[in-house]
Amino acid sequence: MSSLYNEVRPKKFSDVVGQDAVIAKLKSQGKAGKIPHAMLFHGPSGTGKTTLAMIVASALGCRGLDLQVINAAATRGIDTVRSLLAGANAAPLYGKCRVIIFDEAHRLTPEALDALLLATENPPPLMYFVMCTTDFNKLSKTIKTRFSPYKLNPIRDRDLVQIMQQACEKKKWKLSKKVLTQIALSSDQSARLALVVLEQVAELETESEILDAIEPAIKDTPGYQIFRTMMDGRASWDQARKVLTAIKETEEPESLRYMVLACADKALLDPKSSEEKQDRAADIIEEFRFSIVESKWAGFDLAVFNVFNPKSHD
Repeated sequence: MSSLYNEVRPKKFSDVVGQDAVIAKLKSQGKAGKIPHAMLFHGPSGTGKTTLAMIVASALGCRGLDLQVINAAATRGIDTVRSLLAGANAAPLYGKCRVIIFDEAHRLTPEALDALLLATENPPPLMYFVMCTTDFNKLSKTIKTRFSPYKLNPIRDRDLVQIMQQACEKKKWKLSKKVLTQIALSSDQSARLALVVLEQVAELETESEILDAIEPAIKDTPGYQIFRTMMDGRASWDQARKVLTAIKETEEPESLRYMVLACADKALLDPKSSEEKQDRAADIIEEFRFSIVESKWAGFDLAVFNVFNPKSHD
């Protein structure tokens, strides 16, 4: 089952909502044939950094296996980067160029970052490097100077409404602007959370039922249950495993991952959250950022386990 968030994910610049300044800059650079060979997308989780990096790759004519997306949170060492760079001068196999995207780039080791810096001093003409990060401040001054920065902002409520309107058109759902505005206001600038809630309440019969269901949709879902367990500093992996056992009969892991991310986004951006809660939410986002379509429940379980055992995968 594909989540609504994945179904409506932008595929080209004109699909992107809420990042007008960045899109205008990229379009101008593309029209002039001056897309930088080293780019850095940074901003809060859920603002579309990796999605935009993939759109840039597509606009450059990168196709198939010439595009590589590296999860720096899981594969961050010098050996991985050296292996990728060893073929940097090779001609593209399927399209016009080759692109390597490093997601959560601040997690790369210092040695790996140094190797990337060396590669970007004189990059091959058909090779592009893109970094994406939620933690811009953790990157060195040299990285920030060498890689052209693009700052993505939290998504405004009116833009969330537009995103949901487009989703409703695609799914043929007839929901009022009042409903969409209320979902946006409850989603704390997270497109992911807005779309997850929209998907859950869209087919209720009356507007009144939908409005009443918005907050419970956020708090009473299996995704929120496991998120709440992970956020509880007193909870353990054994307790989380019991929650997982209870929800596996009815839930699909990839859709559940999106809900966990939506809840974590909201907690991270909540000014009332303590520093400890925000740090915990950031850890959850790190572990759940990447698709588990292939690994399914094994991947979901591992992400939960890693939240409770952060040293297990250092």
